[in-house]
Amino acid sequence: MRVTFPRLPDHQRAWALVERDDGVVYRLYGGTAGTRLPHDIMHLVVERELDIGDGIWGGIAAGAVLASMRYVSGRRPPHAAGRSARLTRDFRVPGLRAELLASLVESVAALDHPSAAQIRRLAAAKLSVLPDPDVDPAAIAAAAAALQVEASRWARLRVGEELSYDWPRPPGRAGGAGGHAPRLVRPDENGKRRMTRSEATAAGRPPEVIGRGAVTLRRHRPDDVAALVAAVTESMDHLRPWAPWADGYTRRAAAEFLARAASDWDDGTAWNYAIAADGVLAGGISLMARIGPGGLEIGYWVHQAHTRRGLATAATAALVEQAFRLPGVDRVEIVHDELNVASRGIPRKLGFTEVGRRPLDERPAAGTGIGVVWRLVR
Repeated sequence: MRVTFPRLPDHQRAWALVERDDGVVYRLYGGTAGTRLPHDIMHLVVERELDIGDGIWGGIAAGAVLASMRYVSGRRPPHAAGRSARLTRDFRVPGLRAELLASLVESVAALDHPSAAQIRRLAAAKLSVLPDPDVDPAAIAAAAAALQVEASRWARLRVGEELSYDWPRPPGRAGGAGGHAPRLVRPDENGKRRMTRSEATAAGRPPEVIGRGAVTLRRHRPDDVAALVAAVTESMDHLRPWAPWADGYTRRAAAEFLARAASDWDDGTAWNYAIAADGVLAGGISLMARIGPGGLEIGYWVHQAHTRRGLATAATAALVEQAFRLPGVDRVEIVHDELNVASRGIPRKLGFTEVGRRPLDERPAAGTGIGVVWRLVR
């Protein structure tokens, strides 16, 4: 089933075009058009990410016709109304579960780096009416991250553009009702859904090569493995205190990073660049969509032989400039351990403002594990 959400002028009644696999086409009407992610996309993303086959979108794919749906074209099968009524009745309880899970994921998406304990507390409150309210915090957090990406993509759309989704059937099933229980895990091994080419075009992304004075940022390539391993291992004493990922860095780790970087680039969840200076790989810098709609975070590292040359500052300035050229982006953040004095100097030089502190995902060897959050607003 194909579902297309056009970006309509603000304040108009929003709708989505639903093209079912049996050839019947409906319009599904929703709330009011605007920059906020439509509720129906939110539901679709959450049900897709948590592999909920018997929720609202699973019901529509199977033949349920909601009160907010209007027939457009296609030959409706015999007894379609009776089938829709049965499906609507059968999906009532699973639909409630899907609605509550969507509400949970939406709440988690509004948090910066939610902990497992926070997610469990929210789940206990929001799912208390269900007989089995336990969830996998990692799966919920992953779904929340996917929701943030979609919200950011939607906010960048211009009127007349659209987002389209293919609704997948649960693996090994022909679709329809039948008690397909949500697994609450993400279905693909990389933890992300790859965007189609048209979706990637609509999302917008920075250029693959960016020049800024003495530095050039270029998209990482698969053949960067050897150069990446050499740069990290030669800088181990410099990186190990502040970059937990650098400790024990191997060729396999580099290859896995480059594969993940390629996937992230296609998904629009992160844009990872090599910092090139004097013709060699002198570090790395990333622009990451992980702090909620309208925001991007920058992270960086530099080969110890290339420090104190302003390369990280120039690279960061170049990436900030590109970030604010992306539609819908209104803030950029940098986060570093509170004891990392060298990293602190870069956002200060570039006019960022310290806005708060939060626990880091992983405590660096020389730090406290408390991150300083710097923000620059367009």
